[in-house]
Amino acid sequence: MTDEAEFNWVRERHSCSAYAIFMKLKLEIEQDVAERNALRPEERWYGFRVVSHGAAFSVMREGNKISKSATFSIKDDQIVVVDDKDKVVLKASLTLNDDGECRFKIEGKERESWHLRKLVLEEMFFGSDVQ
Repeated sequence: MTDEAEFNWVRERHSCSAYAIFMKLKLEIEQDVAERNALRPEERWYGFRVVSHGAAFSVMREGNKISKSATFSIKDDQIVVVDDKDKVVLKASLTLNDDGECRFKIEGKERESWHLRKLVLEEMFFGSDVQ
């Protein structure tokens, strides 16, 4: 973090808004999906993709046996993720931590972006029905 007297927390918190971080999160998830598809053996029957729906987007696992999805959206200044049965999987607000870094706040704990993505996508990417 920079010198405390120079740190502009108002500006930093503004750039830590749900919309700005949501757009960054989407790009990171698109990279995760590309990486996971690259690791998929050619003979496997499934694939992953990101589909945009206006202000929301979904990560989908599709194949001839099982399909799953997780849909990300912004509601009431929070990033909300629901599964393919419309069950809320995760809600995350945003905050600046004591070091001035923008972090997700999930169930009262500060988390980095990769952790949120892991919480939502790990089972879809690596569950026992995928191997």
